[in-house]
Amino acid sequence: MPKNYTILHNPRCGKSRTALKFLEEKKFKVTIHEYLSEGITQKLIKDILAIADFELEEMIRKKEAKELELNLDQNKSELIKLISANPKILQRPIVFTDKKAVIARDDEWFSRI
Repeated sequence: MPKNYTILHNPRCGKSRTALKFLEEKKFKVTIHEYLSEGITQKLIKDILAIADFELEEMIRKKEAKELELNLDQNKSELIKLISANPKILQRPIVFTDKKAVIARDDEWFSRI
């Protein structure tokens, strides 16, 4: 049975466009979640972390957080709230199935999902 993929996608990001193109060229079923326009819930962030091959801190784009003057020295629950309230700081793209999530920024990401 083929996997269903979801991509947390920013259409302005080259890495995000590349990951989406890869999935589409392989003819995989892909759900596109444009998190900047659609938002991202705290529940979705927690669900992704539960299956992720990365830690919460790796989900955060430090440069964007600094530009927004956000305090990243907080506990996990507060950081999840911060990401949900400021989706611009979310690392991209994140691709996930029902069992695994990866940050799809390198050329080997697909082998990890």
